[in-house]
Amino acid sequence: MAELQPLDKEIGKGRITKVLYCVLVLAVLGAFSGLAVSFTNRVTAPVIAANEHAELLAMLESVMPEADEYKLVTSENGLDIYFGVKNREVLAAVVPGEGKGFNGDSVNTLTIVDPDGKINKVVVQKHKETPGWGEKIEEPLFLAQFEGISKSFTIEEEQKFEDTLIAGVDIISGATISSQAVLKGVAQAMDLYAFASID
Repeated sequence: MAELQPLDKEIGKGRITKVLYCVLVLAVLGAFSGLAVSFTNRVTAPVIAANEHAELLAMLESVMPEADEYKLVTSENGLDIYFGVKNREVLAAVVPGEGKGFNGDSVNTLTIVDPDGKINKVVVQKHKETPGWGEKIEEPLFLAQFEGISKSFTIEEEQKFEDTLIAGVDIISGATISSQAVLKGVAQAMDLYAFASID
């Protein structure tokens, strides 16, 4: 057995060398991958930003096509409010809002408010609600209920269920939580609008 020990040491040295080689190869590949991702991000970031800006303009033009320009006002909590302006006169404001949906994901809304503080339109911008029931929040029949409601609408908080109710707006049966998310988004938007001004 004494003769096998030198052989075992040689095998051990070979294993250590292979492990170090593998670690070195992985380190080089990891560094290269990191540099490749960083480079790709630098190259694509301006393109992504330009695409997002184009999508934003398309969305603003779809909800306020008569506006000549859109003025940005950032609220105290960092949300962007866009005022549609024509001939130096404010036509409406597009105000974001958000509520928690059925799965805890955000339901993002846009509330279009006229200069008198009345809702012209509500758009569900983004959601991950259940197909079938939850996506009924996008239906025109549900969203049309908000039209004409003023900034002084009544919000009733039911503590037992933590529901938000807006007088005159019916909740969708079978999609209560999704409906609540839209109502909360609209209520948030109207609160933001009450304190927003274009200077």
